[in-house]
Amino acid sequence: MEQMTRTMEQIQSTGAQAQERLGTLENIENSLRQFDFFGVLGR
Repeated sequence: MEQMTRTMEQIQSTGAQAQERLGTLENIENSLRQFDFFGVLGR
């Protein structure tokens, strides 16, 4: 039973890390879009 609890905690922390990475990717993408808004990219 204790083993299962530990496994669940590991899964949750892994999920949180994945969520953080996703957030970072979205931030980078949004930054690039703002850049593009000023016509820096894609000309």
